[in-house]
Amino acid sequence: MNAYLFRELNRMDEVLCEYAMQLLPMERQLRIARYQHLDSRRQSLAACLLLWYGQREQYGRLWREAWLRNPYGKPYYITGPQFSLSHRGEYIFCAVGEKPVGVDVEKKFPPSMCQMDLFLSKAEKAFLSRSADRGAALASFWSLKEAYGKYCGCGLNYEVEATGFEGWIGSCGWDGHLWHYQSMEGDYSIALCGEEPARIKEVKMKHLKELVDTMKEEGEDGAK
Repeated sequence: MNAYLFRELNRMDEVLCEYAMQLLPMERQLRIARYQHLDSRRQSLAACLLLWYGQREQYGRLWREAWLRNPYGKPYYITGPQFSLSHRGEYIFCAVGEKPVGVDVEKKFPPSMCQMDLFLSKAEKAFLSRSADRGAALASFWSLKEAYGKYCGCGLNYEVEATGFEGWIGSCGWDGHLWHYQSMEGDYSIALCGEEPARIKEVKMKHLKELVDTMKEEGEDGAK
């Protein structure tokens, strides 16, 4: 399994966005068009491109069909690889593999929210009390809980305050049958939870432009 981090959203120009939108299945185009804010549309569009980039790198092909969603909103393909997407601010994070996976990106909590620890377990609260940066620690915990919920396919519909992720902060590796990754990248926490190790790769704007150009040259049939 590979995971991909993109943080050059401000470099996506209107020409690229307009053409990339046309490459999406109609279901995705309509969903993105419903977002009121331009930044939200660009984030969602970049996430789709990042997913395609990962698919092409790992499998040598793309899955262009519409996504289905489980009762909790997790997207999936009928016949295709497992994947998970997340975006916040300029950061887009994606994982692609053969087994269930969940990823999340969260921005460092501002001082006004640093007392919001109701979603933490007793052990996690103890970790937080010792942290020199409560905002970063809270973002780390929240991103891990989101990633775990996405891995399970239930979102946050589980006992989020009963987890024990204090040992996962700032680390990667196995914990039982689960492989985890969490790191602060600038003011953002990125987290991943899955059943196989992931290699994290940073993707630049030039890579997404090359992908769109290749798809344009191949035409509709070449990407299937």
